[in-house]
Amino acid sequence: MNSKTMRPSSNLKLALSELEELVDLGVKFVPRQPSPAMILAGARAGGIDEALTAKIYCAMLEADSLEDPEGTAGIRAN
Repeated sequence: MNSKTMRPSSNLKLALSELEELVDLGVKFVPRQPSPAMILAGARAGGIDEALTAKIYCAMLEADSLEDPEGTAGIRAN
C-alpha cells in the first residue's frame, strides 16, 4: 500500500485480481510442509501413520516440480 494514501497500488490490485482468478479456477495454495492438523487429517483419512502421511504429502508436491513427459506439470486436480 502507498503509505501516503493508504490505498493499494495498481500492482497490488493486479496481483490480487490474478490470485482471485486462480482461486476461481480451483487452484489451491498449500504450504510446502504440512501442518500437524493436515498430517493428522491425512493419516486418519488414509488409515496410515502420521510419518507416512507427511512423506506422501511432500512427495506429491515434489512430483509436480519434476519434468512431466506429458506436458501437464503445474496442472493440479482439485
